[in-house]
Amino acid sequence: MWNRYVADLDKVPPAPAHVTLTPVTDDIIEQLENHPDSAHNQLISGIRFWRHGLRRAYIWLDNGEPVCIQWLLLPEDNALIARLPNWSGMYPPLEPGTGRVENLFKFTSPAKRRSVAVNFEFAMYEQARRLGLRQILTHIHALNEPANRFADGAAFLHAGTIRRYDFGVPGLRQRPLYLHEVADPRESQSVLSLESAA
Repeated sequence: MWNRYVADLDKVPPAPAHVTLTPVTDDIIEQLENHPDSAHNQLISGIRFWRHGLRRAYIWLDNGEPVCIQWLLLPEDNALIARLPNWSGMYPPLEPGTGRVENLFKFTSPAKRRSVAVNFEFAMYEQARRLGLRQILTHIHALNEPANRFADGAAFLHAGTIRRYDFGVPGLRQRPLYLHEVADPRESQSVLSLESAA
């Protein structure tokens, strides 16, 4: 099970002045594939997004060294997202004014930095506002306590859950089904929707 989150971009804190985001390029992706952190699942998943055509990603570089990276998905990405070879049912179509952040990865570093991921996220919110977005969605596995604490610190509000069910019929391709319970963080009401992987 995953927790769904939403951030209202009119209500989140401004980006810290010391965080500068750089749009990711093919050259950066090539460098990251040879980075000591290249075996981490979140980085691998993000690079798969890139290879699938989801090219709106931002990285925070400090003296040329990567600090954090994340993908920002927009409504114009809906068709590509729906064709993801795995997990497409996790991503209902985005409405106008709504974006989604995915595959946040904080690189390991000998320097201990406090609030790195939260500061990066506030800079991502600023980038999203520049693109005309009003809210940002994300989801985090319910058992990932550090990441759920990060969501609280990054001004995300709990907005429901996502559950995955795997159904298999002998001789046919197995298709997972995703149950999205969408809760309004202001009213604590919820509606259910089903999304099936392509």
